[in-house]
Amino acid sequence: MPFETLRKGVQNEIGRLRRHQFITTMVDLHGIRDFLGDQRVQRDDYKRLLEIENAMANEFSNSNVIPDIQLHEFETLVFEDLEQLNRQ
Repeated sequence: MPFETLRKGVQNEIGRLRRHQFITTMVDLHGIRDFLGDQRVQRDDYKRLLEIENAMANEFSNSNVIPDIQLHEFETLVFEDLEQLNRQ
């Protein structure tokens, strides 16, 4: 998904937000292209993810917009063992 597609959708929704409402994203890191802050020079996926999220936050400059890029596929969250998460 190109960033411009996401940007248009988020901008449309920002105009409808009330103070208690938020917008977030759930985008697969490996499925994006042409995103802000995505230099693709670094090999560290987590660092890449943070740079993209920070660039998105700066682009929207609205505290009710919470960028979220998923490092792993959505299925990872669906099949996660919650008991294992609690042990950490």
